[in-house]
Amino acid sequence: VVHSTSIQFGGALVREEVETVLGGEGAESTLNGLYVVSLGYLVAGFVGAGVALVAATLPPLVIVPIATVSRRWLLTTPVAGLVRGVALATAGLLAATSVGILQAAGATAWWQLALAAAGVVLSVQGKVHPALVIAIGAAVGILLGR
Repeated sequence: VVHSTSIQFGGALVREEVETVLGGEGAESTLNGLYVVSLGYLVAGFVGAGVALVAATLPPLVIVPIATVSRRWLLTTPVAGLVRGVALATAGLLAATSVGILQAAGATAWWQLALAAAGVVLSVQGKVHPALVIAIGAAVGILLGR
């Protein structure tokens, strides 16, 4: 099923997202599901846990047939351009947020500007997961900010 939903979007491979949604990443997706069901149980008991379970499992089960049916449409140039535009918008938002954080902190060191620029470049390329970009930025900031 995952193999049939591999779709190329201007450098971003949807197969990775489908594997993540279907639990291909391993323990992370299992733990996220456990958190969702646990939260549902804490809020509304067994009914809440049941609703949370359905809410967590229904989207992945629905998206695979939708991706299969819409595959031809998703491979068109306009959709690839849309995905690229969304990636650029995300990079722009990341840059704006970074600049806002840097300005709020007061005096900006050269390495902070370089770190922000590197984050934008990595986000625009789309080859590195955004969470990893944030983690790398946090680690470098902790190391150099001391």
